[in-house]
Amino acid sequence: MIYRRRTDRVEPERAEAFNALFNEHLLPLQRKYGGRLIGRWITEDRTEIVAIWAYRDRAEYEEMAASAVLNFLDENLGPPARRGTAWLEWLARELRRGVSSDLLRGRISRLSTRR
Repeated sequence: MIYRRRTDRVEPERAEAFNALFNEHLLPLQRKYGGRLIGRWITEDRTEIVAIWAYRDRAEYEEMAASAVLNFLDENLGPPARRGTAWLEWLARELRRGVSSDLLRGRISRLSTRR
């Protein structure tokens, strides 16, 4: 099992709009391609939204990610020749201040304090 931690940095006043976009478009798309959402959290100051996703392995994650992104682009922006990068620019400008994503291995059963 492998996990992906994704942190979207947002303006506090845009958190609700970003959450609506996630719930209406991004979550169904991820689920369509096998994404399993473990949970989402928002910081008290409403500037970061963290999501944890689970995948069988790296190959499943890479296949799902590629399929989901291409499907989203095709359904919402038309064929590759027409879509360009306008949607990315809009999302970044309107809803997000930044994003980070990394993959995590399974849980650590016992932490060691030794170096």
